[in-house]
Amino acid sequence: MQNNTTEKLMKITIKNLSEFIPALEDCFVEMYIKRLDSLQVTITYKDSKYKTTLTNKTSIEAEYDNFVARLFA
Repeated sequence: MQNNTTEKLMKITIKNLSEFIPALEDCFVEMYIKRLDSLQVTITYKDSKYKTTLTNKTSIEAEYDNFVARLFA
């Protein structure tokens, strides 16, 4: 029943780690406004690209932990 032709992709560049959680919060606001079930996100920080698919069940804390773990792996 959903008539949604919106592109489900977001690209974000952050300058420091403290911007990661606010960036994710912006993604969830975007999902809510556009009534998306999922959103593909690419967050670029320095030379690293972090790609993830957010859903309504995604935990911001878990995404942050995954991001930091990949950064320092």
